[in-house]
Amino acid sequence: AGRGMPSSEAGGQAGDLYVVVHSAPDPRFERAGADLWRSETLSIPEAVLGGSREVPTLEKPATVTIPPGSQPDSVLRLRGKGLPEFGGKGHGDLFLRLRVHVPEELTLAEQELYRKLLEMGTRRP
Repeated sequence: AGRGMPSSEAGGQAGDLYVVVHSAPDPRFERAGADLWRSETLSIPEAVLGGSREVPTLEKPATVTIPPGSQPDSVLRLRGKGLPEFGGKGHGDLFLRLRVHVPEELTLAEQELYRKLLEMGTRRP
């Protein structure tokens, strides 16, 4: 406030200065306010058994624990790994949406393993 041009040529009261900031998109993330979203694609064994994975953040990679039995489109939250909040009140979060990749082509050995799993009764609704 008060940092803009004078309100008249005679030198009236200074107006306000407005600054418009545009941020360049980052192909790794989608932005929602101070929160960031990212999709991570898991293999079927990773989704079933869980594990850990390194994911990018704005500062440095973070290791995330994938829980066993992760379902497609489930979301993991990394608190404080998003953008700075407006006004300096902390950071937003980074949300990871889990996708599960179903292979389109399998070798004969892979097909046999999936048949064995099916026979064992692991297919549940």
